[in-house]
Amino acid sequence: MKIDPAKVKNILIFSLSNIGDVILTFPVIDLVFEKFPNAKVSVVMGPKALMLFADNVYFEEWIVFDKHQRASKNLKWALWVRERKFDLIIDLRQTAIKLFLMPIRGTSMLFPKKSKGHMREKHLNRLAEVVDFDGPAKEKKALYIPEKKRTEIEKEVKAKFGNQKYIVVSPSAADKAKRWPVEGYIEVCRHWIQQYNTKIILVGNGREDRLINEEMVAALPQQDVLNLCFKATLVQLAAVLEGAVLAFGNDSAPMHMASYLDKPVLTLFGPTDPVKYGPWSSNGHFLKKREMSFFNYKDMDWRHHSDCITIDDVIRAVQMEGDKVVFNR
Repeated sequence: MKIDPAKVKNILIFSLSNIGDVILTFPVIDLVFEKFPNAKVSVVMGPKALMLFADNVYFEEWIVFDKHQRASKNLKWALWVRERKFDLIIDLRQTAIKLFLMPIRGTSMLFPKKSKGHMREKHLNRLAEVVDFDGPAKEKKALYIPEKKRTEIEKEVKAKFGNQKYIVVSPSAADKAKRWPVEGYIEVCRHWIQQYNTKIILVGNGREDRLINEEMVAALPQQDVLNLCFKATLVQLAAVLEGAVLAFGNDSAPMHMASYLDKPVLTLFGPTDPVKYGPWSSNGHFLKKREMSFFNYKDMDWRHHSDCITIDDVIRAVQMEGDKVVFNR
């Protein structure tokens, strides 16, 4: 049942836990700000995702929920949240906790009828239960980049590359099964550097990300590659992506962020489903062969195997015309 936005004063959005999944809820958050301009908006997220919101001035509160904590702590948490007396809860987690918080109105506990397909659309369908909207929000408020943090990271990129075009590459992923071989990334980046005179920016924030990125840095021309692993926050990553001509990587948070920013995106899929998690920018493309963990590639002749995404597959998928990226579909 739809509600009158003018009557809503205090909203809680239950987002998700994993960073990539949280970014997929950003379009909903943007629309909440747009459709309920007079309401205070708070957001619930997992501990890892707090860094996405911690500087965002648009939210009333950022509330961390640890789904792994004990039931007794969940109860204390729920009592603490209930004191805020939210009159609308938009639950993108499908959690029963919402009932305990006793909002005046909330989204359904059931999956929407149109829940199949991309996760972004599933979340938007959830919002459509309570308010009408036509297309994306005009302003992106789910993501806020403080000017100081933007200036810091843009200065570092400019010091290395000046005004030259660059591609953001995310060669790692939290799940080993989603990591296409680093040798492939090296060869593809080498081709793009030579063929299109472009620079490469490597991103990541994990220990294994650092090791993978360092291997790539050692293999590529030093003047053409910048490693921002552990140097850029997730919010600063967004600022870097805004200036990129292409984002390239595995199914991971940076690719979802690039889609949210409507940048050209090429994502490689192993075991996960591109129908649910594929690029959603206006110029996005993905490659997927067999339903297979990339981890299995190490035991195969993956460079030539028909069941594997090969280096040639990736190279053939992308053409650059100046700063414009064209995907060969």
